[in-house]
Amino acid sequence: MSRVNKYGKKRKRWKKVIGVTGLLAAVYLGGMGFFHTHYYPETKVGNIEIGLKSKDNAREFIRDELEKYSLTVLEPEGEESISASNAGLKFSDIDKVDKILDEQPYYFWPYQMMKDYDYHELNISVDENALSSYVDTMKCMNPATPEKSVSASITYNKKKKKFQIVPETIGNIVDKEHFMTGLKAALTEHEKQISLLEDTYYKQPKYKESTTEVKAACKQMNKYLDGIVTYKDGGMKTKTYRKDIANMLSCSKDFKVKFNKKKVKDFVKTEVAETFNSLDGYTPSGITAWKVGVDKETSKLIKNIKTGKRTTRKPVYAQEGFDRDTYNIGKTFIDVNISDQMMW
Repeated sequence: MSRVNKYGKKRKRWKKVIGVTGLLAAVYLGGMGFFHTHYYPETKVGNIEIGLKSKDNAREFIRDELEKYSLTVLEPEGEESISASNAGLKFSDIDKVDKILDEQPYYFWPYQMMKDYDYHELNISVDENALSSYVDTMKCMNPATPEKSVSASITYNKKKKKFQIVPETIGNIVDKEHFMTGLKAALTEHEKQISLLEDTYYKQPKYKESTTEVKAACKQMNKYLDGIVTYKDGGMKTKTYRKDIANMLSCSKDFKVKFNKKKVKDFVKTEVAETFNSLDGYTPSGITAWKVGVDKETSKLIKNIKTGKRTTRKPVYAQEGFDRDTYNIGKTFIDVNISDQMMW
């Protein structure tokens, strides 16, 4: 190959390098010039995108967006909307939008334009009085049939033989203060919609299925159900079943577990005392009689149930006769009541 040919090829390569370099330089300088007067792509003020716009275009675009903007409120039975004028919506930091561009680092635009620029802190403001007045007129604030929210509760499931939590129910009365907070956030962020479908903005019950007090009370009541007491003495026997213990328990409005002492005492009288009281049938106050101490047995029964453990024992007696199985004084005897001057 001749020197002329080699030289010619080198010149062509250099021309290509110079041409590409010149093109890249032109693109780079053109980008610098463009982003010196235009916002980078994905530049947002709130949720209003002003990317690739000039200052004047951005100002006009923001004003137009605010004028035509409305927030849709999704509701269980339809939807309503709140316009910018309803909310007194305005953008008072328009000069700061200019400042964004003035401080934009346009020298390194190929790298910078790959970033997102979100300016949520700029002051899109709401007239709270105007918004509040408008909200008062909305259908969601004035349901035809108002329904209050109801707290969770605890009930005894006879089939499963345990206590269960009945979930709360959410009514249809909107919590205005909470709703206003959500609306202001959505309006200033230029959101498209806000939802009442997930019950978030309705007045909430104090106690929910997931509330610590509710779960703790249910757990405690189920523990008590395991505190079964079996009474044995001689050949006689009776016991507390889970349904009996469930009947003795109650739960206050603030989910404090309580024993209904009257119901506990009624159980002692009807089940324990009737089983273990005197068997002779003639001398209820005599030395052969057996009598359950109702008050002391009531207290002891509650104490046993609270342990959550099975217990087998004799009842607490106020009076004890002779051996439960056999009369150790024989089958024939005389019982004398001096105060009543009676003899059997």
